[in-house]
Amino acid sequence: MKVIHYKRGGSLNPDGTIYLYVPDEDIVMFNCQHDDRGTAYGLLSDHLSLEEARIIASGGDPKVKGATFSDVKELEYVDPRLQKLIEYFRLKEKLQEMEESEGRFIDLEKAVINNCLEEFRGVQKKS
Repeated sequence: MKVIHYKRGGSLNPDGTIYLYVPDEDIVMFNCQHDDRGTAYGLLSDHLSLEEARIIASGGDPKVKGATFSDVKELEYVDPRLQKLIEYFRLKEKLQEMEESEGRFIDLEKAVINNCLEEFRGVQKKS
């Protein structure tokens, strides 16, 4: 699987964050070193991160204010764990979407039931 490696630095993060873009899967992985908090790892699939990675992969400069990009490399990475990681990430995204939908459903459910109960307050019992 083709992977594009690049480093993003700038005034907010002078040491830089290393990004690994997997074009075939349209996903970006990152490794961010923090002196005081250790290392953060993660995967991204938001529009801005992907657009930045696509521009870098095509040899361009994303022109992000205050950011610098360096150490761009490409390699063919063969490790079945990468595919497994991407599958888990996609599943996690779906679960988060379901949780958000569930929250909206519960809000709608409460509103409809409360409205319906309010309507019944003035209705007389059937005899």
